[in-house]
Amino acid sequence: MDLVHETLDAFERDFVNRLELLGNDLKDQINVEGAFVRAQWKANHERMDVLESMIVKERADRIKYHDDNLNPIRAQVKSIQEGLVKEKKDRIAGEKKVLRQIHDESTNMQNDIKKECILRQEKMGDLDDFLTQDTNLTTKFLEKFEKEATQEAEKFMDDLDQEMTSRFNHQNTILDNMSRFVGKFQETLKIFGKDV
Repeated sequence: MDLVHETLDAFERDFVNRLELLGNDLKDQINVEGAFVRAQWKANHERMDVLESMIVKERADRIKYHDDNLNPIRAQVKSIQEGLVKEKKDRIAGEKKVLRQIHDESTNMQNDIKKECILRQEKMGDLDDFLTQDTNLTTKFLEKFEKEATQEAEKFMDDLDQEMTSRFNHQNTILDNMSRFVGKFQETLKIFGKDV
């Protein structure tokens, strides 16, 4: 009987130790996953900074490009105004047309730059939302796994307790039957002893 209790105690200590090791392992995995997600988040923010600086540079380059292209046109317009006084009305109409085109093109380019900036910000927001959702799903999975593992371990211990109780009851029944048999056998021997 003591041996069974010692075995159960040893098994329980081993089980608790293994459960603690499993818990520590799960915590380590969660910490590693968290560090990975934080590193990804940092890398994405660094990438966002790079992209934003690229947008600023692209905007400056486009403005410079358009200024370089518009300055000769402006010089031509000034030259036409100074050199062709007689055709002032026709030239003014032509200049207005050119200026409207320049304004439209400049406005379109500014709108394109704004749209591209907004689109990139939306994409970065979507990426940030995805990373947040992925982190939440990983945490939920690990919490569910730990809960189910604990439930399975508790069920196993309950089943083991029931099995040990059943075996003890069975052994007690066998001992009782053997005691009754030995008692009957001794009584039978006494009866035969009296007859002899």
